Amino acid sequence: GVDIFFVISGYLITSLIYQDLKTNTFSIKKFYLKRCRRIFPALIFTILISLVLSWYSIMPISFVEYAESIIYSLTFISNYFFYFTGLEYGAVNGLLKPLLHTWSLGIEEQFYIVFPLIFIFGFRFFKKNLIFYFSFFILISFLIALYFSKENLNFNFYFIGSRVWELLIGSLLFLFSTKLNFQFKTL
Repeated sequence: GVDIFFVISGYLITSLIYQDLKTNTFSIKKFYLKRCRRIFPALIFTILISLVLSWYSIMPISFVEYAESIIYSLTFISNYFFYFTGLEYGAVNGLLKPLLHTWSLGIEEQFYIVFPLIFIFGFRFFKKNLIFYFSFFILISFLIALYFSKENLNFNFYFIGSRVWELLIGSLLFLFSTKLNFQFKTL
């Protein structure tokens, strides 16, 4: 399910940035502020609810690790926190990690930090070849995912480099739909 979410997210973010770049109204500051306004209220609400529930339901030693996961979740690097704590997603010990699901939010937000810069560069210098430009990054990320699927499956799961191809597939789908829409309009 999260893989499909990444594809949809890549599609939507690409479409938002693309429309603003086409009209020359894109602002990196505005983009980041919109992401914060969309993500932080729900994240903080989730943390507050799970904080109250965790206070009453998990052991003190586990609560310390939970408090650490709050900090990493708020800074959008919980994917690395859960990797470095040795947590395997789907393992029994993950049932007592209230913020474990924020690993995917970490990957998505890390993508949102870097992607606009890469997209702006591609839009300015490779505008006619954006599909090939994104295909190159998809190939690199997919090869990284293949490599780590044999070397370190847990790292592969949490690492943005192994997941970026999914987000970029969404970007590519948007670019294809834009190109097809243009071709149908010119017929």
